[in-house]
Amino acid sequence: MEPVNIYDGGREIFKSLPPGKPMLFQFPLQEGRYRTTYVGMIAQETIILQLPLSPGITQLLSGAYAIVVRFVHDGLAYGFETRFLAAVRKPVPLLFLTFPGSVHQVKLRSCERLTILEKVVLTVGGEPMEGVMTDVSCGGCKVKLPRNDRTLALAEGVESVVAFRFLLDDTMALALRCTILHIDSKGGKVKCRISFTKDQEKELARLEAFLQDTAKLLRE
Repeated sequence: MEPVNIYDGGREIFKSLPPGKPMLFQFPLQEGRYRTTYVGMIAQETIILQLPLSPGITQLLSGAYAIVVRFVHDGLAYGFETRFLAAVRKPVPLLFLTFPGSVHQVKLRSCERLTILEKVVLTVGGEPMEGVMTDVSCGGCKVKLPRNDRTLALAEGVESVVAFRFLLDDTMALALRCTILHIDSKGGKVKCRISFTKDQEKELARLEAFLQDTAKLLRE
């Protein structure tokens, strides 16, 4: 990954971040990373995150000369350096960090492919068919459908719409236009390989950001 831009002040990106956005932070020269979520900010004063409930975390934070925070948003990875201000545990655990002087933006080179099991609705010619999505990337997905007359009549090259949401984040509900590339009707299920139509930039950017974010968290 190569840096492509730096935002002085970082104010714009923090204004667009939704509360609950997953983030990771670590201390320079240390391998350990801590999961947290974005709570909010006061411009030019503080970034507010959820305080991880790891033993001794407050002492580590207060003794660190710097803290590096990373997150993924709208298909881009961001990172910034900050310092510890304060931490509270009641009424909710919160971490207060200095507002960064700059935010590094990194273009993610490729989209992750995740193996999953999520409910999906494939609509072809106005007729919805329920099935299971078995993997997904920014370019397309694989879907298993029940074996019946309607699914056996599906043809390769047909335009359709695939609708799904993710159990990990129920706000990520998408309905994407797509094309059926390949059909395998052997066995008890009808398996389809599907390609997402490219001219859905906003929706595909949301999917890319979610997949990258989820993959990063799963690798930790």
